[in-house]
Amino acid sequence: MSDGINDLQIELRESVRRKRLAGEYPVGMEEQLEAEFRSILEVTYRGTHDLSPLETELKLLTKRVSSLRVGGSVDSRLPGGRLLHRVFRRLMRRHLAPVVEDIGAALQSLESITSELTAAVNAQRRHDERLLNDVLGGVLDRLAVIDSLAIIVPELEKRIVNAQKNED
Repeated sequence: MSDGINDLQIELRESVRRKRLAGEYPVGMEEQLEAEFRSILEVTYRGTHDLSPLETELKLLTKRVSSLRVGGSVDSRLPGGRLLHRVFRRLMRRHLAPVVEDIGAALQSLESITSELTAAVNAQRRHDERLLNDVLGGVLDRLAVIDSLAIIVPELEKRIVNAQKNED
């Protein structure tokens, strides 16, 4: 989560703590707010998945595919072995070169797919963060209403008690 969201969480918790210590919240209100906040976080912010291991493995695969060679050394200690190795290497190159090219093309497709998936995950994270900020804003608005009620309700209770005393 971003620093802004963490700061907002700290601010919310501190505000609730102050109100609790001042006795401004009715019984059970703090637990209800905490449960709602946890629920919002669970639904809205699904967590993050680190894609760097996937990207690292893909780079390693790219390096390995780019180093694929068809054929090997033509050196030999046997008489005529060098000629035999050269002929064999040409035959292998003829048949394996297209396979190496196909593997390279498949790898490029994998790189494109990984890039698109990374972009999609990052876009989803940004969307989740915006949504979470909106929801947290709603929670702050709700806290403001509760704060107002915590001030107004005792005053109304006093008025009712005074009105009942005046009637008697």
